[in-house]
Amino acid sequence: KQLIMQSLKQEIAFMPGSIFGAKDGYIRLSYGKVNINQIEEGISRLREAILVCEK
Repeated sequence: KQLIMQSLKQEIAFMPGSIFGAKDGYIRLSYGKVNINQIEEGISRLREAILVCEK
């Protein structure tokens, strides 16, 4: 839940992998309707959210 909250602060969202049958600890990203620059920006923001959660 902490990663979800930090991601929302970074203005990105993802789905927990468990919704799609994966085990805990996985996420699902959608990237079908965005360009490569938006993907890179989203990954950068996700990285920042993860770093905050690791502190």
